[in-house]
Amino acid sequence: MNNNEKETEKNGIVLLRLTHLLLMFYTLSYAVAGLCHGIFDVRIVGYLPFDHSNTLYTPKGKAAWTTMVMSFLLFSIGTALYFPRLNNLWDYIVTISFLHIFISATVMLSFPVSGLWWGTLIALVVLQLLFSRAVQFLVNKKFPLQTHVE
Repeated sequence: MNNNEKETEKNGIVLLRLTHLLLMFYTLSYAVAGLCHGIFDVRIVGYLPFDHSNTLYTPKGKAAWTTMVMSFLLFSIGTALYFPRLNNLWDYIVTISFLHIFISATVMLSFPVSGLWWGTLIALVVLQLLFSRAVQFLVNKKFPLQTHVE
C-alpha cells in the first residue's frame, strides 16, 4: 500500500468518525429537545436544537438553551465512551461544534448574534473537552489496554 492509498484510507476513517459523531450529536439533541418540549410546555418544532434567536425570558428560549446545554454535555460523555482510546478526540469535538454553528445558521436562516448563545457555546466546548478527557481517563484506568497475549 503506497502513501496515497494510506492517506485516502485515513481520510475515509476520519470522515466516518465525523459522520458517526454528527449523528450521535443530533440524535441526542432531538431526544433532549423532545423532553424539553414537555418540560417547558412549548409547541413542538423541529428546529429547537438549532434555535439561537430566543432569550431565557420565554419558555421556548429556556427550552432551546436547555436543549443546547444538555446535548453538548451528554455528547461529551458519549464521545468518550464511543472512542475511549482516541488521542485526538478534542479535534472531533471542536469540529462538531463548528459544524453545529454552520448548521444552526443554515437552519435558522440567520447567523447567531446572541451573546448568551455564544457564551454558552464557548463554555460548553471547554466543558466538553474536560468531561470527555475525564471520562476517557476513567475508562482507561478501569479497563487498561492489554498489550500482551498469554
